Amino acid sequence: MEYVSEDHPLQDGDEVALIPPVSGGAL
Repeated sequence: MEYVSEDHPLQDGDEVALIPPVSGGAL
């Protein structure tokens, strides 16, 4: 997995994972 900036254009084959900012570490 790699992190890219918000304005990085999506390309065919890209997988998008939405990772919300969490505090504390509780799932």
